[in-house]
Amino acid sequence: MVNLCVIGAGRVGKHHTSVITRRIPKGRVVGIYDKDQELTREVASEFGIRAYSSIEEIGEDPTVDAVIITTPTFTHHSIATYFMSKKKHVFCEKPLAITLEEAYDMKRVLENSGVKFQIGFMRRFDSGFREAKEIIENGLLGDIMSIRSITRGPGLPPEWAWDVEKSNGFLAEVNSHDFDSVRWLCDSEFVEVFAYGKARKEKKILEKYPDFYDTSVVSFLLENETIGVIEGSCPVEYGYDARVEVLGTKGLLMIGDVQDHQSVLFCETAKKSVRKTIGGWRDRFKEAYILELENFIESILNDKEPSPSIEDGIKALEAVIAANKSIKEGRPVKIEEVRK
Repeated sequence: MVNLCVIGAGRVGKHHTSVITRRIPKGRVVGIYDKDQELTREVASEFGIRAYSSIEEIGEDPTVDAVIITTPTFTHHSIATYFMSKKKHVFCEKPLAITLEEAYDMKRVLENSGVKFQIGFMRRFDSGFREAKEIIENGLLGDIMSIRSITRGPGLPPEWAWDVEKSNGFLAEVNSHDFDSVRWLCDSEFVEVFAYGKARKEKKILEKYPDFYDTSVVSFLLENETIGVIEGSCPVEYGYDARVEVLGTKGLLMIGDVQDHQSVLFCETAKKSVRKTIGGWRDRFKEAYILELENFIESILNDKEPSPSIEDGIKALEAVIAANKSIKEGRPVKIEEVRK
């Protein structure tokens, strides 16, 4: 049994607490912490767990084996490095960090700590993505010619994510999964990106945050000469839309759908059909969220290195930072330009 404490009592923190409590018998959430202590007590009461009053209280608690970090990205470095120094295993939500300096320091602390670290790229655990990966690895698709990955969210991320300088913008908060999925499916690293980002829907935000964008397109080249595109938009309101298309020399793979195929298909007499769209990330990747946390817990129990790793988080962050640099400077940017 692994005793875990959740850091952050917002939507994601509460969701992970629910998943472990209800679906993963080898893990036990013993407590939760959020700087909003009223929220901490509320969620703790709901799940019958301890409400911690500080990060340090958790770090000094010998009954806590691991933590799950779901707080805003700008807190990841300080929280993760603290807990790793206290010999607590760490599951950290994406994006890994804000800067590469932070990310490299997290890796350094991890290597000196001897604990396990997993980054929250749950798409690797989705059945559709895994089936696609298997098809590619077995050579059934041939050589990958191009890949297109889309993530569009129904609502706006929180305000702190609107400031690109402080958050890396929506390419980090929304499209980090796309950058990771591309690397993972193609088994190749980013070489160069060329990106556009514009505020096409929430233009009023530009008054406070001039670099804000709600719509982005990133074209890229991988080391194995695959070319591709990543698209992101938030908010789109029509639903949660996460899809990937992979073109190979022997065929085409399409992962995901905007329609909720578990819902009723209503065919009207006017010769049209209606089906609900997928409402949100919790619906689209329901099973993947369970499997990624099971993977983290099993890695602790069996003393195995978890995947996706901190290095996967660094590689995605490099591409995000390069894409934001491309948007700002209006030119292609090689990944080696942003590496430290």
